[in-house]
Amino acid sequence: MRMRPFSNNAFSSAALRFVRGAAIMTSLVTSTTLFVDAAAQAAPTAAATTAPVAVRTFTPRVAYAKLDPVEALLPNRFRGGGLAPSPLTLPGTFVVKFNDSVKARASLTASSSLVSIGGADLGQANALLNYFGASARQWIRKTESELSEIEFRARTQSGHEQPDLAGMIMFSGVPTDQLFEAGRMFSDLEQVEFVAFDRHMANLQQGCDPTNATNCSRPSPSCTNPAPGTDDINRTECNPGQPDPIWGCNDAACCEQVGVIDPGCIDEDDLGGWSVYCAGLANMLCAGTVYSGGEYDPCFFDQFEPTFIIPDFQPTYGQLQNGSCVMPHSTRGCNQPGCCSAVCVLDPSCCETVWDSTCANLVLSGQFASCTIPEISTDVSPDLTPQETINGLQGYQYYLQSGPRPEDMVDLYNLGAVWVGSRPDGQGTDSLGFTGHGFALKEMEDFQNLIWQYYQGGDPETNPYLKGEGINIGVFESSGYAGHEDFILAGPAKNQSRPWDGPLLAIPRIISEKGESPIYVEQGPISANHGTNVMGVVLAADNGFGVTGIASESQGYFFPTISSENGFRAPEAIASALLQFVPGDVLNFSWGFQGAIPYFPAPATPTATVQPVTSSAAYSVILATATDMGITSVVAAGSGAVPIQGSTDIDQGVIIVTAMYPGNMTEGSSPMPGYAACSTTFTNENISTIRYPGSNYNSDTPGAQDESADVSAWGFGVATTGATTNYYNTTVANGEATLFLGQNDQPPSGVAPGLQVDRLRSYTQEFGGTSAATAMISGIVARMQAAAKQFYGTPLAPAQIRGLLNSTPSAFNQCICATGEFAPDIPWGNGNGNADSCVPPACAAECFPTGCGCVFHPIGVYPNLQQLPATMLGAPLFGGNSTTVEVITGGELVGYAWSNFQIRAEDNSFLQIVAQRRQAGSTHEGLTYLASGLTTDVRVRKEVRIANPDKAITNLGIRIVSNATRNFVMAGAFVRNFSTGRYEFFGARFLTTATNALLFPLPAFGTYSPYIDPNTNEIEMRVWTCGLGATGRHTVRHDLIDIVVNDPLNPV
Repeated sequence: MRMRPFSNNAFSSAALRFVRGAAIMTSLVTSTTLFVDAAAQAAPTAAATTAPVAVRTFTPRVAYAKLDPVEALLPNRFRGGGLAPSPLTLPGTFVVKFNDSVKARASLTASSSLVSIGGADLGQANALLNYFGASARQWIRKTESELSEIEFRARTQSGHEQPDLAGMIMFSGVPTDQLFEAGRMFSDLEQVEFVAFDRHMANLQQGCDPTNATNCSRPSPSCTNPAPGTDDINRTECNPGQPDPIWGCNDAACCEQVGVIDPGCIDEDDLGGWSVYCAGLANMLCAGTVYSGGEYDPCFFDQFEPTFIIPDFQPTYGQLQNGSCVMPHSTRGCNQPGCCSAVCVLDPSCCETVWDSTCANLVLSGQFASCTIPEISTDVSPDLTPQETINGLQGYQYYLQSGPRPEDMVDLYNLGAVWVGSRPDGQGTDSLGFTGHGFALKEMEDFQNLIWQYYQGGDPETNPYLKGEGINIGVFESSGYAGHEDFILAGPAKNQSRPWDGPLLAIPRIISEKGESPIYVEQGPISANHGTNVMGVVLAADNGFGVTGIASESQGYFFPTISSENGFRAPEAIASALLQFVPGDVLNFSWGFQGAIPYFPAPATPTATVQPVTSSAAYSVILATATDMGITSVVAAGSGAVPIQGSTDIDQGVIIVTAMYPGNMTEGSSPMPGYAACSTTFTNENISTIRYPGSNYNSDTPGAQDESADVSAWGFGVATTGATTNYYNTTVANGEATLFLGQNDQPPSGVAPGLQVDRLRSYTQEFGGTSAATAMISGIVARMQAAAKQFYGTPLAPAQIRGLLNSTPSAFNQCICATGEFAPDIPWGNGNGNADSCVPPACAAECFPTGCGCVFHPIGVYPNLQQLPATMLGAPLFGGNSTTVEVITGGELVGYAWSNFQIRAEDNSFLQIVAQRRQAGSTHEGLTYLASGLTTDVRVRKEVRIANPDKAITNLGIRIVSNATRNFVMAGAFVRNFSTGRYEFFGARFLTTATNALLFPLPAFGTYSPYIDPNTNEIEMRVWTCGLGATGRHTVRHDLIDIVVNDPLNPV
């Protein structure tokens, strides 16, 4: 190394820096409050000790526009015309979001008063509360400290002020005929930001009376049973309403037990009243069955009926009782009424407590003539993933591969079905086929391994960033079998009927939220199969059998939206995830809210639609908070073939997912009803997607950011874990369809909670809709975030993920080829697209039938994963300076990887370092530490890219934007003198829990040449931190570290 003599200024500065270091040591020994003054007195000319501290300010939160809360229920196209939905179709509750400054507060349970800890006058709000006889509680039933933690993390991560989550209050108990008036009057208060009416079962008013004329085991006498073939048994018009409501039943304990699950059963203003659904729950759950002298019968048995089903429950029996008679399960009774009754007469415990292995074995013994023993396989669970065969790539879970399916699909395991599935119009499969283009998962892994091996020096066999590894995925569902074999086994089971005997995964793929017990039934809003379907698509283990999740190495968490302890609890489920998850993690919402229908019969408007969770302003608020925490929410666009409905024109940062058919229609295939498919434009190479008929689509006149889809995935023919529940309300004993159903014994308690034991080896290939599509995209997002950690050392922001998905080159667009000549109940419309591969919008003579008119119903693009990794590397995702960083002292947080990109721009992507204890006087990589305590130390280098830097530089320093998780953490700056080979101290400040910008300029020198590496033209500095005194465990978080040059400290 070339040695250069110090100038007099340089020598005196070095001496001053030595004195300043001694002064700091003295300050540490005596009093931390003397630190700045002591250092300044020791070195009065040093700029660093008097540098201004710029306290970080946060971007103010933009309040939501205050809409008429009744019109806000309607799709954008219906607003402004004086229309309104019927209040009888709503649960009767609403959420009031008070202004953040008000800090309105209510208790976690229903109360009759509000307070403001922000000093606002809530007299009018309390007057309205009393006037309408309503009660109020905090909407998100979490403690204020828990909600404050969520807000703090979101604010720190994003730099944006956050909503006052505890100031979102739910109101209930308002009479139905006054519901809209109450909501509007609260909305008119100046202290209120917005009012959002609920569209889920969230009314908590209870009224169960032993003098009630209705027996809990039967629906109200005023009920009209739903006709066979209808889909909804939850709203059967059992309650004529005011002034003579009929609601609840006469067994108070049972009535209240059912009311926790569905509060509408015990609400005098709810149209449903004590419906067949409520009575069905009572028979399934309440104590005291007919087999022990009580009134409830989980068998629903009537010996005088041809179907042996109690007449009241005949249209809905297939949903009410799904437990197999030959398989153990922890619901009571089983799905063959006569068989169930015969067994329970012999052993009442089978209907009183649980249908365990003893009950199932009684059926299998063959002693009951009324029992039918179905064929349940004891074979090894088959491998349903794509496999290379002499007939080409075959399999049932075809969305895992990239190319088209072979011309002839083979039923590899003689399961009685092959991948293509059934035509939605019920007309068979002969004339319909799709190419089956799936996701290029292997190609994405190959690209990651290429970078890992040749550019990052790793072994492809041990790449820790494949298949979503290191990412958490939260699944929010009404129920689900988290003990399914494909979530717990590392390989094929040693004993097929006892999968819990192993070989077990070290950690199950699905971890259920503690303290919340799902309800394992298939009725009303609850579906254990649906939750299991979703979890399998995303998270099933890659274990050599069954299916494999798209993000099979991610860690899954199941957060029940309905539990036996707390009823409907979606807000709390989301908050639980936010308290646990970190930036880069993913939330999956394969469900939504029932769409509000205007009074008038709108043409072509379905009577049963589902809109995304973001159609509620209240849920949009909490999902926007998740986005600010760096957590990506993937949201189903909904079903019903209507435009997507939003709630605000403020971008919530979520990813909206629509559904499509699997690839193109195959060449030469005939079109479905309503489609004008020109076979010459559909090829195996040129993919043009087709909207799945039930999927919602982009609004023609979007009035909100979240009324347009971002991306699409399969909504048809999806193989996954669990069965497919068919909601036909028929008397078929088991309204479920399975591709494979394997037998399993009763597992020991603690291995799988009891209610999860009857579907541990079930698989289907008939999952679909936007629920399936959303699950697929959640898996893709997890893979992208794992790849981002590999490429950049840090996850991407949700907005970056969304931008990559819908703008990746060669993403597959939608085809314009729909007729518009269809019945209102079969809305096959589709559109948007790529004129190079699809029928032109005019269609003209090329269409079938000739001369049809086209319909434009656009959906999101289908992502091309072959191009996605390269796009991630090439996109300008991270701006800022060219500083490189190396952590010398400190630990790495679980789930994080250190990266240069984390400190190159002030972008809320933090380099997070866990402080480790070091002693004063110890030397680490050439730097002697000044104090004892919990320490971090980073070395940063930057090339000076200007000519003659030894003469051109007139000022030099370092700028950091940082915080610590505790106060009184000292930060010191050192620069390397390449002439002496030593580090020189040149300034110190304190870090606090608030993010501050700290400037450390070196004193003015005649030349800065000693601080420039003569071989590389680089400047090298160290940023050292130490917790003073009794400062406890903490993490130091650097958002920006930038070596700056020339006054006024502009970046190099």
